[in-house]
Amino acid sequence: MVRIFFNLPNQSFSSKNIKSLKQLTTSSFSCAGRNRGRLAVFHRGGGVGHRLTNVDFYQSLKGLPALVRRMEFDSSRSSTLALVLHRNGYLSYQLGLRGQSVGSYVLDQDKKLFSRQFIGLGTVIKFIRPGTKICQVSLSSSHRAIFARSAGTGAQLLKRHSPRYSLVKLPSGEIRLVPSNSFAKIGVIGNQNYRAMKFSNAGTKRRLGFRPIVRGLAMNPIDHPHGGGDTKGCHPRSPWGQLAKGFRTVRKRSKLIIKTRFFVGRKLLLLVYRLIICKCLCKLITHAFKVERTLC
Repeated sequence: MVRIFFNLPNQSFSSKNIKSLKQLTTSSFSCAGRNRGRLAVFHRGGGVGHRLTNVDFYQSLKGLPALVRRMEFDSSRSSTLALVLHRNGYLSYQLGLRGQSVGSYVLDQDKKLFSRQFIGLGTVIKFIRPGTKICQVSLSSSHRAIFARSAGTGAQLLKRHSPRYSLVKLPSGEIRLVPSNSFAKIGVIGNQNYRAMKFSNAGTKRRLGFRPIVRGLAMNPIDHPHGGGDTKGCHPRSPWGQLAKGFRTVRKRSKLIIKTRFFVGRKLLLLVYRLIICKCLCKLITHAFKVERTLC
């Protein structure tokens, strides 16, 4: 956060030439997908240097009404940013929500002061009505927001499970218990068309820090398990030998998770099994009719 003593013009994020406030940014360090010199993430490197914008995920100024002064584009994250001016003159960056615009009202509070809930209201989960779409969900009132922060995503508050916990459905489909005293914002993250964005040329991806993707089959055996000439029939694996399809990597399931995101796949498998059983029964019935006709 930074305090200002000058007039800030109202601008929209439609113009990407708007620069973020330098006082609210930090210098970024690019590791090009390396960890201590060893390759940890494939196909990363290069890119245009930029500064990281500090987003207030802690809702530091609670109880102070604020207005959105401008919406900005940020190259380091998928969602747009809202530059918020608080009543005491401090500026901070927050994630832009769907339906927010210049002049929208924003408020973060940990007390139940409003009976009407609006987009941009950040409060404790126990004060939010069940069925409401929420985002930027934290695991306690003092921790930063960790769930539903990407463009177009939003969680849903299902019901009060107990005085201590509430049931929340995350964007991945996972249903888990979240402490009722944790913080969340009402609304859905904006810029929902981010997934439909197409890059016009290869240079755009290179400027964002992505390098060309190479198939594992085209590599040498020392670079990838699929490399070499005699690995066409093997099971798909990651560059470090981990099974890539169908292998669950979660070792211990948390007690707060009621329904995992893999449950959707189980439902599809059950449907497939039922279809197969129905087909087999139909074949058996038709075969029995044919046998009866021949005997008659």
